[in-house]
Amino acid sequence: HASRFGYDGNAKTYLEKELGVEGAQKYLGKPIRLWYWQHRWFRPATKEEFQVYVTPEGDIVRAAHEIPEDAAGADLAEDSARSLAERYLFGVMQQDSTALTFIESQRIGRPHRADWTFTYRASGIEPVEGSEYRYSVQILGDQFGGYREWLKVPEEWMASYHKLRSYNDAASKADGIGFVLTIVAMIAVFFIYSRRKDI
Repeated sequence: HASRFGYDGNAKTYLEKELGVEGAQKYLGKPIRLWYWQHRWFRPATKEEFQVYVTPEGDIVRAAHEIPEDAAGADLAEDSARSLAERYLFGVMQQDSTALTFIESQRIGRPHRADWTFTYRASGIEPVEGSEYRYSVQILGDQFGGYREWLKVPEEWMASYHKLRSYNDAASKADGIGFVLTIVAMIAVFFIYSRRKDI
């Protein structure tokens, strides 16, 4: 077992940048749950492991059961797999079916099974226009594979933010080069004046 504390950095940055620190405060924690304790149960050198992300209030915001890609399992039709996913989403996780809208499904064929991911959007949670609070459930063959809820940050915003960060990184590198050159110049001047005995 291993655990660590973490948070969704992209969502936090997005909300604080768009709404300001004070404006973002009313969304952080509830209804948008960013902070969590990540717990992992695993055996070293094996693929299978379990992960559970728990908020400071004790709510599960993410869970996963990782297994090898070549593990055997069922190849369910979409309707059957979605039925299993919704049984978990609305039953085990007790989410309100009237507050969620189905968005999409994705099938991934494995050597000996098929995996499905179903994604839903929450109504009434849109802190910034264009953002969405989403839920997804993964089915591995005919078994539960994962659950996740998160704030979907618009891709256009992420692209512009990464561009801004690239400018920051470039400026930081230039600053680092200037700093090194300054140190070299300081050392050179020190030795020149030392030889002149003019410290």
